[in-house]
Amino acid sequence: EILGAINFSGSDGTNYIPAAQIQGSTDGTPGTNDMPGRLVFSTTADGASSPTERMRIDSSGNVGIGTTPSYKLDISNGATAANCVIRITNSGTYGAYINSVTSNRTFIFGGFDSTNGFASGAWGVRDETASTWRVLVDNNGYTGIGMGGYSPVEKLQEIIFDGGCFGFEHDRFRILSKEKVRVVGSIYA
Repeated sequence: EILGAINFSGSDGTNYIPAAQIQGSTDGTPGTNDMPGRLVFSTTADGASSPTERMRIDSSGNVGIGTTPSYKLDISNGATAANCVIRITNSGTYGAYINSVTSNRTFIFGGFDSTNGFASGAWGVRDETASTWRVLVDNNGYTGIGMGGYSPVEKLQEIIFDGGCFGFEHDRFRILSKEKVRVVGSIYA
């Protein structure tokens, strides 16, 4: 049930055509002292004459862009669209990133720059709780996994497990332990 709406219309020279709309509706079954609601934001595409839903906030606080939301933020570009793009930009010194916080762990996913000790263009996953990088790709495309605070110097370098690690060095695969380095085989492109 529609409870109210704000309509935005403009003249095409002959008629007033709707350009956008914000609509408030019930979002479930109302009851005594219970009125679940949603907001729907719609815009009219170029070449069209009526608004299409673009975003909604449901009674659970979920936000859907291009879809009916099932999560706190649910984004869809449609089944026939080529791309579903989320763009995050920041002109500040720390780059753009997403901070994921749980009850006992904080991770940062994103791009970093020289302020973080890496050349501009680096990106990765940082475990802020442990103060270490879990994955880091530098501006040369070198990738380090489980390397802590060290910058990778190879295309893929050091994956750490149980006190040892394995990795790639130029054209050789190697396994490292605390005692020795052993070349296991060669890699051919």
